Amino acid sequence: MSEVFDEFLYLDIATQLWELRVDAGLSQKELAAMAGTTPSVICRMEDGNYRGHSVSMISRIARALGMRIYVGFEPCTSEQEGCEQDANK
Repeated sequence: MSEVFDEFLYLDIATQLWELRVDAGLSQKELAAMAGTTPSVICRMEDGNYRGHSVSMISRIARALGMRIYVGFEPCTSEQEGCEQDANK
C-alpha cells in the first residue's frame, strides 16, 4: 500500500510544479534560468515517474516562482494509505 502512496506523492509533486510553472506563464527554459538550473532538471521534476526529487531543488524552484514549500508530518494509522502497520516498531 505504501508504494501506491509513494506513486501519488511523486505525481502530486510533478503536477504541482507543472501547474505553477504554466500558471506563471513560464517555459521550462525560463524557469530553469530563474532557479539556477537547466531545463532538463525542470523537465525531470515535472515527470510523475521521476524519483530523484530533492528538497533543495524543489525549494529553489518554488522560490523562483515566488512560492515556498511546506512539509508536514502526521502519525500513521493502519487505515491510512502510505502507512505501514509496523511503522512505530
